[in-house]
Amino acid sequence: MNLASRRQRQYQRKYNSYRKYTATEDVNYAAHTSRSSYRSESITSRSSDHGRSSSSEIISVSETRSLPVYIATQDYIPEPGDIESISLEQGQIVEVLDKKNAASWLIRTKARPPKSGWVPGSYFESPTEYYKQRKRTRELVNSDLNLTDEQEAIMKRDQVYHDLLRSEEEFVNELRTIVDIYLKALDDEGIPDEVKEKKNELMMNLKQLHNFHANIMLKGLQYYSDDPNKVGQTFTRLSRDFDLHIQFHHNLPHVKELLKEKTIIDFLQRVKIREFDGSWKLEINKLTTEESGIISCVAENSEGSSETSAHLTVSKKTFAPQFEDRPKNVTVEQGQEARFQAHAIALPEPVYQWFIGGRKIRETMEGAKVETVNGVSTLVIDTKIFDSSTISVTATNSIGVDETGALLTVQEKAMEEQQMNIPVITKALYDQTVKSGEMANFEVSVESNEIITEWYSNGKQLIDGMPELWHELIKISSSDIVIFAELWHELVIMSSSDLVILVKKWYELMN
Repeated sequence: MNLASRRQRQYQRKYNSYRKYTATEDVNYAAHTSRSSYRSESITSRSSDHGRSSSSEIISVSETRSLPVYIATQDYIPEPGDIESISLEQGQIVEVLDKKNAASWLIRTKARPPKSGWVPGSYFESPTEYYKQRKRTRELVNSDLNLTDEQEAIMKRDQVYHDLLRSEEEFVNELRTIVDIYLKALDDEGIPDEVKEKKNELMMNLKQLHNFHANIMLKGLQYYSDDPNKVGQTFTRLSRDFDLHIQFHHNLPHVKELLKEKTIIDFLQRVKIREFDGSWKLEINKLTTEESGIISCVAENSEGSSETSAHLTVSKKTFAPQFEDRPKNVTVEQGQEARFQAHAIALPEPVYQWFIGGRKIRETMEGAKVETVNGVSTLVIDTKIFDSSTISVTATNSIGVDETGALLTVQEKAMEEQQMNIPVITKALYDQTVKSGEMANFEVSVESNEIITEWYSNGKQLIDGMPELWHELIKISSSDIVIFAELWHELVIMSSSDLVILVKKWYELMN
């Protein structure tokens, strides 16, 4: 933040110095808000023999002084018959429309009306380099010459202009670095909420400052580099735009206080770029796995650019297991299943081992089953086999181990609950008297599910159907005959005379 302030003071000193050697005159220079609009009908289609662009197009541009400006370092006269090239004089200012091929640039002169044509790129230098060379030439050639006051004033004026132009270019480069790194970081969607809330305050008007100096101020200085006398009026024309610096310095104290907050400090210091004697160093702190990818560095100047890249792999930090979900104590009735669950966080992933009563539970152990799904381990205990006991589990990886446990309580069923399942007779048997040869019917109603009934006569179990009737009759007392008549269909169809014969036969056998 102090950079802008320092540069502003430099500008003021250089401008005050410059005014001493500059005459006041009208400058026919459009206001900075105007656009450098032009339409050129120049045909750029050229044969490959000249090493020039081979496309035919109409160049139409409307922009804010975005074309690069260069100065001719020497006179150039095209070869006879080369109607697509134009002649230049040393010190002439041009705008470059196409410099893809260094052997031949498509340029347009600043003179009115402008001329467009092809000139070898070796005939040009940037304004900064051009005036730097002129300074060195004067120091070598004119060191022993006696200059008139006017010549000395011109030389000093050119030198001041060169210093001013160089300072402006450096300032623009530094502002561009701030925009590309600092402001770009604040525009990131993943910034902390605390930083996002104060984003606009932290950004201030840095984008507007960069746009003014890069696209208006610097381009204006370069455009009038062939006539530094006019540059003084440029400052006057742009005086209102320098209010951007007033606004910047007005907000600066508040931003400095914001920059003391820990959250903002941690965020801004996460990425550091440093230069050490021509070497550049990048530091990125608190990396996340999502930032794995390609890191690139692009080095560029007015002549071109170079790039180098490398892969960055961010692996998760390893740590020992820690149980996040621990098994809870379980109480069940005997015969029910008991479930225990545990989940530990760790890197690498942990391996679980369960124990019951201190015994390691293995896959083949009867009555115990272990399964792990999505990092959660579950133990199922069959309480028909296992009784009350202690349950423990360990989570282990290459870094360490963690252990936890719970209690298994197995209870017998309560007597009341057991008795609740006993069949309840809702309609009981009642006494009956029947005559010999008649049928007796007995009926019972029972309240319960899935019951089995058994019938008895004088303590002996009755069997449905009785296929061995005639073999068993000799073992049955006379009172049983009536019951058989009720239950077996063989006796139901007998006539009373048959029954009398049967009874007589039975008495004979018994006696």
